[in-house]
Amino acid sequence: MTFTTALTLQASSAPIGTIIRECFLKRIPLMLVTVVLVPLATAAHAQGGDKAYCAQLVDLYRRYVQNSPGRGFDVEASRALDDCRKGNPEGIPVLEKKLRENRITPPGGGEFKP
Repeated sequence: MTFTTALTLQASSAPIGTIIRECFLKRIPLMLVTVVLVPLATAAHAQGGDKAYCAQLVDLYRRYVQNSPGRGFDVEASRALDDCRKGNPEGIPVLEKKLRENRITPPGGGEFKP
């Protein structure tokens, strides 16, 4: 009897429920790893993207709005700049609004969607 014949006989003699259960149990660790790691990787990537976008907004605001002649101190913008500096994306919508008020289109031109 060859090896493949022995496997065929062995597989056919086992109840189908046992075979399905064994296949399922072998795949559980892979499914768990996927369910846990994919959202973590996505969140980390999103946070990195938020930081980079925030840095772009800060640069634009400082270059074209904050340092413009006759400009007074803006408390709301100051808080948003501080939020971005700390890695907090809550400052993004405020900076986008301030840039638009000064006729500057934010990078990407769209609204921030957390």
